[in-house]
Amino acid sequence: MAQDANYVRGDGHYARPEAMTWCENNGIDYIFGLSGTKPLARKVDEVADDIRTRRAIEEPACFCAGYTETRHKAKSWDRERRTVARIEATMLGLDIRFVVTSLDVGSAEWNLRQSVLRARPSRESDQAA
Repeated sequence: MAQDANYVRGDGHYARPEAMTWCENNGIDYIFGLSGTKPLARKVDEVADDIRTRRAIEEPACFCAGYTETRHKAKSWDRERRTVARIEATMLGLDIRFVVTSLDVGSAEWNLRQSVLRARPSRESDQAA
């Protein structure tokens, strides 16, 4: 788990109710990776369908990506929290990555880039290897 100047970020195994509640109770913002669930995926269906359709019509050989956010309350959580999704449509299908955050600022894209995308190598560096 990494701590930046203004928040803590971590992979999905840090997205535990106890960790989020502790951060919230201690005035510490967080961005944690979040496993996708069927109820969570349903909340971003409309945007996912739009991205999938755009890829099929406009860029069939490439991929299309987009970002969205929703409020979500998992069964183990005591409250709704801001959840952000990056949705990619490729020839192989749909890939959705989620984060949960206490930050109430920044676009959906910015929040994703601060967590999941920042924690892993970029596609360009993968292709260079």
